[in-house]
Amino acid sequence: MKTLKEFDYDLWAIEENGRKRYFARIKATGEETEVSLEVMRLLLSQEKQMRREYAKQQTIGPILSLDAIRDGGSMDEAAWLWDTRQRIDSEVLTAELTDAFCKTLTDSQRSIFRECLIEGKSQTAYAAEHGISVPMVNKQIRAIRGKAKIYFS
Repeated sequence: MKTLKEFDYDLWAIEENGRKRYFARIKATGEETEVSLEVMRLLLSQEKQMRREYAKQQTIGPILSLDAIRDGGSMDEAAWLWDTRQRIDSEVLTAELTDAFCKTLTDSQRSIFRECLIEGKSQTAYAAEHGISVPMVNKQIRAIRGKAKIYFS
C-alpha cells in the first residue's frame, strides 16, 4: 500500500457561477482534468481509506505473517524477534544515564540542569526565581554542557 506522500493525485473543488466543479491532478504527469461528482467521491473515499490504513500501520506496527515469508514478501525480520511483553524502553535507559550524569554536577548545576535543560524553563525565569543573575545561569549551563560532552563521549 502506498503512503499518502506517494498518493497518485491531488483533488480539489472550485465553485464557479454557483456551480461546483471537481478536479484531479495526476502527480506523475502533472495532467489536470475535471471529474464528475461520482468520481470525486470515489477518489476521496480511497484517499480516506489510505489515511486510515496508514494511521493503523503507525499504531500497530508491522503485520507479521508467515504467508508473507512463504510468498517471498519483504518483511523486517527483526520484527519477529521483538518481544512486546518485555521491551526495555529507551526512556528508562535515558533516565538512568541522566541520573548518573547528575551525580557529577554540583547542587546548583543539578537544579539548573533539571529546570532549564530538562523541563524547559527560561534562564531569565530561573534566575529571577532563585535570586541569581542571568549571566551566572548561562555560565552554569556552559559548565554543564562541558561536563556532558566529557561524560557522554
